Amino acid sequence: MSVDVQPFVFLRVVTGSRAFGLSTPESDEDRRGIYSPPATWDWSLTKPPEQVESIIDGIVTIDWEIEKYLTQALKGNPTILETLWSPVVLLPTIWARS
Repeated sequence: MSVDVQPFVFLRVVTGSRAFGLSTPESDEDRRGIYSPPATWDWSLTKPPEQVESIIDGIVTIDWEIEKYLTQALKGNPTILETLWSPVVLLPTIWARS
């Protein structure tokens, strides 16, 4: 069973070759996001999913729960840290660079 975290995603960026202008026509698009689950999910007997993955129309999306994201960032995980340097910000649009 897949959990829909889309309403709780507060940051989403494009990573990989498409973010840095290195893609080819065959390259997929990688998107990474961070979500903050509602309090009721934390109050339940099961924790929110640490990571939710989907592949739709060649777009690979991975959304991390905020606790996992911060824990991995503090450990220096390069996949996590890449999200901080992506030049392509999709969410929130108010932060998008021109």
